[in-house]
Amino acid sequence: MTNHSSSYRNPIIPGFNPDPSICRVGNDYYLVTSTFQFFPGIPIYHSQDLVNWTQIGNVLARPEQVPDLDKTLINGGIWAPTIRYHKGTFYVITTNVFVDKPHLDFTRWRNFFVTATKPSGPWSNPTFFEYPGYDTSFFFDDENDGQVYVQGSFYHQIRKEISQSKINIETGETSAPNRIWSGTGEKAPEAPHILYRNGWYYLIIAEGGTETGHRVTMARSKNIDSDENDWEVCPTNPVITHFDLPNELVQCVGHADLFQDTEGRWYMVLLASRAYDGEHFPMGRETFLAPVNWDGDWPIVQRPIKAVSANSFTKRTDLRPFGTKNDDNYGGKQHWGMDWLWLRFPDTSKYHLLNQNECILTGSDFLLDDPKISPTFVGLRQSHVKCRVTVELSNIKLLQNDDSNLPSTAGLTAYLDCKHYHAIALHRCMDQEHDLRLNHISSTSGNKSINSITLSSASTLILAIETSEKEFYFEYKEQKEENWHRLVTVSNKDLSTGFTGVIFGLFVTGNASAQYSNFSYQML
Repeated sequence: MTNHSSSYRNPIIPGFNPDPSICRVGNDYYLVTSTFQFFPGIPIYHSQDLVNWTQIGNVLARPEQVPDLDKTLINGGIWAPTIRYHKGTFYVITTNVFVDKPHLDFTRWRNFFVTATKPSGPWSNPTFFEYPGYDTSFFFDDENDGQVYVQGSFYHQIRKEISQSKINIETGETSAPNRIWSGTGEKAPEAPHILYRNGWYYLIIAEGGTETGHRVTMARSKNIDSDENDWEVCPTNPVITHFDLPNELVQCVGHADLFQDTEGRWYMVLLASRAYDGEHFPMGRETFLAPVNWDGDWPIVQRPIKAVSANSFTKRTDLRPFGTKNDDNYGGKQHWGMDWLWLRFPDTSKYHLLNQNECILTGSDFLLDDPKISPTFVGLRQSHVKCRVTVELSNIKLLQNDDSNLPSTAGLTAYLDCKHYHAIALHRCMDQEHDLRLNHISSTSGNKSINSITLSSASTLILAIETSEKEFYFEYKEQKEENWHRLVTVSNKDLSTGFTGVIFGLFVTGNASAQYSNFSYQML
């Protein structure tokens, strides 16, 4: 096995990959992260050395597995999955959150779990269960007649509480939750996980909120059913935080899951953000790895946690296919690659794969700033601080019977959410078929602006977004040209907020269709 402690590079899974949870089965490690209002939900990553990670599927790959995802808003949707393996079955437990519902309305939280015999799937339809909160986690207590427990976080704006119920994993029936710990006094005790070691049940949680005050804290008890007063608090809490290290690049450290490797060494996966000047972190919360010394009663995590330099990557360009190869198991049809994401449930009739590297998208009555409905949009996570994406845009057509007043556009966007995005888009006017306007569309905190230039008619336009630590650069050129034209430079600070991270997306709006080809992702 690889010497993990010296060869991995943080973040181990870069880009929009928050709230990591991990389990080991033999020599294999499986890790899941949150996806909020994006679909498919919960990517599952695989590694055999904790260094090289590959996405092998999505846990929530069918709409029936996550009903009402189309009713979720910004920062709602799928929160904080936990993955566990027990007696030949994989379990992923999570919460679908409806942030527009009142805090005291417990339908705000819809908790469920799914199962699979292979981590790549297919995963089952959901089993729902009652719990008045979020960040739910399973613990299979083989020391206690095989009883299964679920821990979760009661919403901190009502009261601070980590509580626990017994659960029947065949039916989803749960006992009344029992309060087991309230944390160390910081806000938002959440993200609980329990593990058993040397006769003790260790409870690990996050506190302080998922911003700069984030931290990991712990308590333990000889009896998993103990009330709060019987849990012994770690004398060196927090186990890890960067709250007191404001000059470190890595911030917002928390939401951890502890595990052992194949040689018995302890590690934790946790979320953190790379914040340049403390306020530029458009990729949001990423997955980090930290070695743990657990020779004594309590784990010790060396800090500070460092991240790989933005300049340390070999410059390389990868063609990122839209679709998989023709698969005889699916009647020779192509399917979108597992790493592409949609907003909520897509209207599949709007997305047509021509081959692996070409697709046609058709617009709808919804724009990128619609708060709840899915526009025609599909994208990939930004996963490097310095990168460049390009795509060829051609065959923009206005459709007939236009009853919509929406602009007919097609383009490329750096998208965080419906209130925070920048886009470069080609606009065709119905009354001036040959007038091609290239727009920079900016939506920051709900304030929208559009700047335009007029182009000569081009059969194929190539669009690009390049990134640096603090800026996005939007560029274009016609296919026959050698030189790029920069349309605009914008700060990425506007996209450094919330629970998710930037997605490079293709989109079409209004009564139009467009062909996209040869999407490339270059590490700079």
